[in-house]
Amino acid sequence: MTIQTNKGPKEIKVKELDFTNMMCDLEDNGVDVMALLDDDQRKSMKIFSTVRAIMGALTGTKSLKASGKMLSEHLANGGNIEEIMDSFTEVMAAAGFGGASVEEPTA
Repeated sequence: MTIQTNKGPKEIKVKELDFTNMMCDLEDNGVDVMALLDDDQRKSMKIFSTVRAIMGALTGTKSLKASGKMLSEHLANGGNIEEIMDSFTEVMAAAGFGGASVEEPTA
């Protein structure tokens, strides 16, 4: 994932995904991951709190304040929230979340 910093773009290695623990970390930080899939529920979400928690989960940053500073720097230097969410979507897809369902063979 590339984030924008005061010193220019910086490539951040996205933490290797441990799907269950990542979901639990997000839930512990107030993110309803399943609500992200629902248009109506997404409208009432706290966007910055959600993206800050996702930034922390992606980078392995435990402190929400540190994640918030990283997000603020990214936004102040021309980055956008969609870049963070795109990275999150890629990580989730790589973990098999939201992929096509596998049909059971019929006899």
